[in-house]
Amino acid sequence: MHLNYKKVASAYLIFIDSCIQVVHNSIINTERPLMNMSTHFDCRMNQRGIRKGLTDLALELGEMDGDRYVLTTRIIDQENEKMRLRKKLLDDARKKGGVVVIAEDGTLITTYHTDSFNAKLAKNK
Repeated sequence: MHLNYKKVASAYLIFIDSCIQVVHNSIINTERPLMNMSTHFDCRMNQRGIRKGLTDLALELGEMDGDRYVLTTRIIDQENEKMRLRKKLLDDARKKGGVVVIAEDGTLITTYHTDSFNAKLAKNK
């Protein structure tokens, strides 16, 4: 099979871009409408020592209960487990020097360590 270096580089960049988008969407929920902060809300946040980041998490991950967004310890534990598993995968990928996946037309073609690709060998085939 003849690999086109430009296609490989393009597929790699698309893969990296999709990974960045996944991380971005997991950090910032773009589907949630922007909400204004009332003076009362700001005062209560300060009085109770609840940072804005925590309220953002409640809005993003919490369960709707009427007009309330409830971030329970069960949800927090589930999210921590997801993050732990993701960190383990990222650590494994790091140990391998990165991972490349080649895909075309919705089909996964091949995969290899990032530093194992040799452009000269691919060009000569």
